[in-house]
Amino acid sequence: MPLLSVNNKGGLRACYITCPMKYFNIFLAALVWQSEAFSTLSRYHAFRQSFFDCSVGKRSPGRLGRICSSPVEVETAEDQVASFRREADRMRKEAETLERELLLRKIEAIQQKLSNQAWMQKNADKQEDLERELTFLQKGLESSGSSASAPASTSTSAVQPKFTPQFAETQVVEEKDLASTKGGESSSSTIQRVDSTRPQVTPETPPRGFDEEDLEVYIPVAEKIQAGMTNATTAEKLAAFREAPELQDYFQQKIQKMLVKPMEDMRRLEELKGEYLQSVSKVEKMNIKREMEAIEKTIEADGPFSYSDSIFINIAPISEQELTKRVAAIDALPALLKVLYKQRVGLAEDGDISLGIQLDHYEQQVQLLEQIRIEGAVTDENKEEPMQALLSLPVPVRDHLAQKYGLEDSSDLNRLVESLTTMDKDVEWSAIQKLVIASSASNEDYDDIDFIDRSRYVEEFYPSLARLEEVLPPLEDVELFLGEVLDSRSFMVRSRPERVVGGYYIRGYNSISGEEDPGTRLVERLSAKLASSELRDRIQFFFINDPEPLSDEDFEMENGPDQIIFLTGKDDDLMTNNADGLTKAGVNILGLSVMFLFSYLTVELRPYNQVFENASPADMIGAALPVFFSLLTVQVAHEVGHKIAAMQGNMTTGFPTILPSVATGLGGAITPLRSPPPSVKALFDFAASGPLAGFLASLTLLIFGLAETSTLDISSSQTLPALPISLLKSSALGGEMIEIFLGSGALMSGAALPPDAMLSLHPAAVGGFIGLVTNALALLPLGNTDGGRIAVSMFGRRGTYVVSTATSVLLCSIGLFGFDQMNALLTYTLFSILWQRELEIPAINEVDQLDFVRGLVGIGMTFLVLLTLLPML
Repeated sequence: MPLLSVNNKGGLRACYITCPMKYFNIFLAALVWQSEAFSTLSRYHAFRQSFFDCSVGKRSPGRLGRICSSPVEVETAEDQVASFRREADRMRKEAETLERELLLRKIEAIQQKLSNQAWMQKNADKQEDLERELTFLQKGLESSGSSASAPASTSTSAVQPKFTPQFAETQVVEEKDLASTKGGESSSSTIQRVDSTRPQVTPETPPRGFDEEDLEVYIPVAEKIQAGMTNATTAEKLAAFREAPELQDYFQQKIQKMLVKPMEDMRRLEELKGEYLQSVSKVEKMNIKREMEAIEKTIEADGPFSYSDSIFINIAPISEQELTKRVAAIDALPALLKVLYKQRVGLAEDGDISLGIQLDHYEQQVQLLEQIRIEGAVTDENKEEPMQALLSLPVPVRDHLAQKYGLEDSSDLNRLVESLTTMDKDVEWSAIQKLVIASSASNEDYDDIDFIDRSRYVEEFYPSLARLEEVLPPLEDVELFLGEVLDSRSFMVRSRPERVVGGYYIRGYNSISGEEDPGTRLVERLSAKLASSELRDRIQFFFINDPEPLSDEDFEMENGPDQIIFLTGKDDDLMTNNADGLTKAGVNILGLSVMFLFSYLTVELRPYNQVFENASPADMIGAALPVFFSLLTVQVAHEVGHKIAAMQGNMTTGFPTILPSVATGLGGAITPLRSPPPSVKALFDFAASGPLAGFLASLTLLIFGLAETSTLDISSSQTLPALPISLLKSSALGGEMIEIFLGSGALMSGAALPPDAMLSLHPAAVGGFIGLVTNALALLPLGNTDGGRIAVSMFGRRGTYVVSTATSVLLCSIGLFGFDQMNALLTYTLFSILWQRELEIPAINEVDQLDFVRGLVGIGMTFLVLLTLLPML
């Protein structure tokens, strides 16, 4: 059965299953924590059915598949000794015959190439190698001692050492695999098989094919069935064996042993992970991690999966003596158990026991070969390791594998590798593969508890950096950055890079001290070095404080957060995640349309509309345009402020997106950053400049408009646009200014307010009042709005999270309990939560804090927002 595999950035991580395929679903359910539980009875029936599915020829490899496996002493009677010797002699002759057949096929294939003139003309440089190889093979054929003659063109004059069977000790051998001739041409590839530097693996395969404790139970039952069902077929005997009452309790005990303990370990591991992630003590985390590592080792040793980082695992070959011993041991079993063993390892009832033993011995290697997936064309480079793995297998095992994939034999290793890598194997397992890959066979970074612990804070406070996981720099670039860009005079590194989602943490200390803004000096020095490095187009860095909360120990010692260089790939588009041009164009058109509609309604709904009862649509539009342009003027001033600050801070911004608002006509605008700001000071300047410029423009328009309104007579004021008095009273600052210019009773303060009460104002006053409200809304500390950016600059990201959450709860409560009659606050808050909840992209230097002057400006803007958005009493 092919195995499950996943190909990660770090290379191939292969998984070979060590439990029977049919009841693998039980373990899968435990691994991915399915919601439904297995009852003891259902698990028993699933297990029993999975074991006996072996009897219909379905291979169930591995530890749990060997429900019947472990060593036992072979009887030593003289008659059995003679039988062993005969069997050993037969196997030796069979191996020599197979080896000779392989040599003859290779010699014939080389001769076909040498006699093919068209092929030789294209590959003249290979003729000498082929002739040398032919001579070598012919000498080996002679030395095999066989009486069979070689093909007519072979020479038999030389003597060469005898060829060693494939299952003997691994030697330094150069084996050339010759592909079949097609169209007068053939392809060849040379793979050098050498002693691997990786240690040899010795599989624990019981000599009799089944665990000893199982045989004590199975042998009496099998002998009883054979004695009582002499005329029954093998299938009927296996069915009776399956239903034998003597085995039912034993099967249930096996289920409990194999399922309950691993599931309890996995549940405990999940509990420990939760405790680890909730702990804020370094000592406690260290103790929890030790316990987790111990449980993980137990699961890895006793669980249903094993893992390999490569296709070739260098299994120690089985010797002829051991093979002979095992053949005799299995032959001594009852016939029913022999059939069961053959079918379990994938052989027919009349299959060769010696081949079954070798299949059992090389089971892990065969499984890894069967799970190979190569993307794109099969090249010499990506098939080198599969070739090495194939050459480590005995010839009979290779031939069995080749026949399984539709080939006559394994003489053409190129074709066998292509069959293994391209054939669609076990499509029915695709859904299970996805679950296993997602749950247990994923990149080992994502399974590391420290990676998970660190990454959750990156995803929460630096979501834009977490997106850069797609452009994660390779370790070679990280090492190059450490060597070329960092040095002890700028940043003293104190640990190896730590993997987090999106990049790497490099912990250390800023060596630049005693200067103003040491973080800025560090960033400037590192940026200059990076600009002259070959990494400048592949890597970017951020100097930040560790977003993880302080541990109890650090809090007691009054230590601050660690200073970290966050190293990641360079992709500003991916980091900023800005909307596409078509979406922005659509939102801008909608925003301008709603703004014009609001302007039109200020004219249509004015209280003295009888003046324009017979007015044409053109006259109405002409009356609405001054309001529209006054609103646009406020927004333009806002964007100009942003642009000036961005130019001074060397930041790149995107085209603004105008937000529609039913309550106020203009909901503000989103001005995205397309590149990270150099520092939190630059971020503060950018965020504050837009609203301040907007406030200045709004106050200017409001004062001018109110002054003009106050000078108009009654007949002239009838032509002015109007706003609902309830909207005007929703702003203490705007409402008080109106009453200062138009009189204390202009907004009917203290009187019962009719629902349709309106107040006529000059178009400039309308634009100025709406501008005050929209710019104040933009300063609310929500997500990546201007207010959110200012909050990040003043309070840091963790403080911003607290302030933003409190603000959202407060504003939603105000809207839901009826204190926001126009629902402007509730609408804007919901919009920010849904579409602007992420914090702004990080500044390159987030360690240095704001200076005193900017802090005062931030506090002053807070009071300005409160004055604007709090309603009149």
